[in-house]
Amino acid sequence: MKITEPPWHLTGTALVVGFPARPNRKQRDVSASASGSTQSPGRAIGGAGAVVLADYRTSDVGPYRELLIAPGRFRSGTDTGHTITRIFVDSEASAVSGRANWGIPKETALLSAGFAADGSWRFSAASADGNEGGSGDAFFSLTARPFGPSFPVPFGRLPFRLLQEEGGLRFLTRLGGSARGRFARIERVWSDPSVFPFPDRKPRIVLLLETFALVFPPAELLDP
Repeated sequence: MKITEPPWHLTGTALVVGFPARPNRKQRDVSASASGSTQSPGRAIGGAGAVVLADYRTSDVGPYRELLIAPGRFRSGTDTGHTITRIFVDSEASAVSGRANWGIPKETALLSAGFAADGSWRFSAASADGNEGGSGDAFFSLTARPFGPSFPVPFGRLPFRLLQEEGGLRFLTRLGGSARGRFARIERVWSDPSVFPFPDRKPRIVLLLETFALVFPPAELLDP
């Protein structure tokens, strides 16, 4: 499949679930091994982490949805940054280009996202290995309810400096963008930890980015 080169410009809606710092080697190892990657994501050094559930309405490869976990900061060589250790998208074009452009270990799954009639925002994920026309096993679902007024969200407070390893290469990507969002409460969440290790501690913050514009520039290739 053809690689869609950066920069990418993406818009949409996303739920960001931020967690307090707590290095967790077991969770890191589960995330890395579950991705099927033989590359270590580096050494966990602490720092806040996040789960992101995104519904991209526009991108350079068309609309798609995404579920990821960046469990905290990692060190690779002399470099540090947040590392995405597990990520699913429902676009093969996004998966192939994400690995090639930024070293992000994207896998494909069946994802759905959107507002329900009662005003809640819902996201679900299932494996993509079901029968033709059907779905595989469900492994994640979440319902959140936004509240309060909307406000501008400074991306600098979110984990958007990415340090990734893939195929023997190291990628550093500094993202940019803008967003408006509201605080939200998680009403229900379920996850199969063998597939997607949703953290088992109380979130520090939950934000529903009702509108965002994100730019993925070319990554900087670091020395081995």
